[in-house]
Amino acid sequence: MTLEKNQAILVLKIDKLRNSSSKIVEILTTVINNGYKKPMRKYGIIKSLRIKTPQVFFSDLGFDKDPASSVLYIYLKNITPEQRSELLKVYREIEFKGVTFYVTLPNIDNYEILSVFSLDQIIGTAGFKPYCLESCGDPQGMEKDLCAMYELTGFTTFQKGLGLSFLPIASDYTCSVYPIKTLVSQVIVEHELVTYYCKLHGYEEKSRVFVKSGGDSSEAGLENDIIADDFHLATLYKSVLKC
Repeated sequence: MTLEKNQAILVLKIDKLRNSSSKIVEILTTVINNGYKKPMRKYGIIKSLRIKTPQVFFSDLGFDKDPASSVLYIYLKNITPEQRSELLKVYREIEFKGVTFYVTLPNIDNYEILSVFSLDQIIGTAGFKPYCLESCGDPQGMEKDLCAMYELTGFTTFQKGLGLSFLPIASDYTCSVYPIKTLVSQVIVEHELVTYYCKLHGYEEKSRVFVKSGGDSSEAGLENDIIADDFHLATLYKSVLKC
């Protein structure tokens, strides 16, 4: 993957993001909700917003369980020289597989810098968080391996075909930072995402559950209070051999 000169991928550590102002969280809530609106309109299954309100941003994306080990990537376009100058006051550049990632300097504990960008400059988001099997039980006794499993969350793109390059590089970078053995993605079957992740990103389906309209969505490992018609939820795994 090669970024254009006026593009950048920002690395947001969730524990630092929690120190940011409500304005920054509201911006990210709007962006991610906008990304989920397309399948909402197309399939008509999910009726509620992906993130109900900015106040539940961290819990709805599952970042609240272990913020220190969770991360959110922001893909920016059309960065002006002035904006890049502001970025470099709080970020340092890291080259990874030919792609430049921007990681905050050690003395920076928030992401107020995002306020210098407009919403239409954000063309992708992808979050990763430690995966927990508590809600589904753990019959294989896998507790010792939970720290080696990370789940994708808040994945959106606003440019056709961007996910084919953005998701792999975000995944690989995450695996280079954390001791990950398995990546996990939970997707709605009726949204035709099983084929997308399995054929294009190398995942394998491990399980599938039925989520009844009006039922307790948390029993399937999802956030609470989802308003939706009946749907099936598939859990997909991808083994990480080496990043």
